[in-house]
Amino acid sequence: MKKLYAKDCSAISKNKNSIDTDLSSNNNNAILKFLQDATKLHINTFSGKTVDLRDSPLVEFNYQRGSWYAGRFVGQAVFPYGKSTYQINIKPRFGSSVIEEMLSEVFNVRFSETLGEIRKESQDLIFKKLIAYLWIHELANANKYGLPRKNIARSYKGAQVKGRLKVRPSIIPAHTEEQVVSTYRSKTYDAKVLQLLQMAFKVLKEEFDLSKVPIPKNAKHALNEIISFQGIERFSRYDYSSIKLSSIYVSYKKLVEFSWGILQNTSHSVLSHEQSNKSVGMFLDMAEIWETYLRKILTEEFKKEGWELINDPTLIAYPEKIFERKMIPDIVLKKGKELLVFDAKYKRMEFRRIDIDRADFFQIHTYVHYYQQQGYNVKLGGLLYPITNIERGALQNDLIQDELFSCPETGTTFFVDGVVMENEQIMDKESFKKGVKEMTNRIKERIQT
Repeated sequence: MKKLYAKDCSAISKNKNSIDTDLSSNNNNAILKFLQDATKLHINTFSGKTVDLRDSPLVEFNYQRGSWYAGRFVGQAVFPYGKSTYQINIKPRFGSSVIEEMLSEVFNVRFSETLGEIRKESQDLIFKKLIAYLWIHELANANKYGLPRKNIARSYKGAQVKGRLKVRPSIIPAHTEEQVVSTYRSKTYDAKVLQLLQMAFKVLKEEFDLSKVPIPKNAKHALNEIISFQGIERFSRYDYSSIKLSSIYVSYKKLVEFSWGILQNTSHSVLSHEQSNKSVGMFLDMAEIWETYLRKILTEEFKKEGWELINDPTLIAYPEKIFERKMIPDIVLKKGKELLVFDAKYKRMEFRRIDIDRADFFQIHTYVHYYQQQGYNVKLGGLLYPITNIERGALQNDLIQDELFSCPETGTTFFVDGVVMENEQIMDKESFKKGVKEMTNRIKERIQT
């Protein structure tokens, strides 16, 4: 198997330990084949967002640098090209400690074994631990009313009526046995859902080592029921497509989709598909993890100052028109009629002019202007990145503009900021937390001025 390596938002390499962008033309053609199949791969988003790989591809060619670059996703995939089988591995560029810290804050848990220790054993295990933990997290979130059940019609024959009397079938037994036939409905576990969850759990247990993944209390009972369930022996694509969840169990929709993705796209399935003509793999969206982490950190930090998070900041421009558009800022904090508006961007930020995407620049300005037209005083509007290759002092002065669009009457400060990541390869947890604290302090200073 030929292997390609990369860190997210970084160049793809043939060498596991270095950046080697001199890929052969055959490898380039293989990557193009992979891109054709990429839209069929499973992208896990634990917030339920839809990922459009046409706008944010897994890999893309950087014409300025003349090489293939990974996008914002981490994970692995196996795909065939010609007579060879390729594997592409995309790791988190800031290392396992940073990922562990972000997930710990987002989900309010602590891992019994650090991902840093896992990394010493196997790089692939980092991604597998993330998938295993997110599956358990989804189960805990979905298990609001217990595991999904269905109403099943059952028949009962006896001296008493149970449910609804069936007159015609009761005529003979009523005379010969003094019994009647009736039907009633009872709730039982949805066999297809539990079978799917059980099969996904077995894959996670065998390949992803769930023993050190923390299991929340509200997931333990459900997990025991899933493990002990004895249902159908086979499970097909038809079984998956025929699953229908009632409104009370709609919280399981994401877990069902995630479990099907695990069965289809993990190495458990890869082994039996290596000779086929399709790509298989799973990926996590690092941009989502970054956004979710910053939202929680900023919400908790600024709550002390009287700010509260607007949970659904969806803006509707030109309602009921053919050009109606939804706009959804990542993070909006409110205090009275004052707002702070942030967009979290998980991209390479070395503060070259090309690093600030034109669309991102206009997007945050559109959000701010919209709120201003609604009568809000937007104190700050800005873009928040993981930052490399910059002196901390530059963030205080060079990357802030006291007037939006350089217009004093707006009363809004625009800035570009984020968390300074000192070294992508050896970033440790304490350095990361220090960078986060420095970022929040800079934002507080700007609010007060």
